[in-house]
Amino acid sequence: MTDLNMLVAAGNQIVDISPLSGMTNLTLVDLFNNPLNREAYCISIPLITSNNPGINFTYDPNPNPSLDCNDYDGDGLRNTVETNTGIFVNEDDTGTDLDNADSDGDRMTDGDSGNSVVILNW
Repeated sequence: MTDLNMLVAAGNQIVDISPLSGMTNLTLVDLFNNPLNREAYCISIPLITSNNPGINFTYDPNPNPSLDCNDYDGDGLRNTVETNTGIFVNEDDTGTDLDNADSDGDRMTDGDSGNSVVILNW
């Protein structure tokens, strides 16, 4: 599909459009009335648009206008620092889960919890 330049897929059940993200020959994409996922709105659509200047791109507006593409779970931490390792290294590698606002279950959002130290086998 590297030569694909037009895609009309309105009214389907398409959720993931990531395969289109690397294409550079698209002139028309119609995805109106599809239940696109968060990654579509936050990652794929911006990539498709930037990789295909002048594209005629149709899709539904984001159904969740409160969605912040830089902070999926709304915990106050940028997605890029939430590494999901469970280990706080520093403010650029928090170890928290970008899909869970309270990764450690302490009833505080990860952004409000601050730097935590866990001591095992004390």
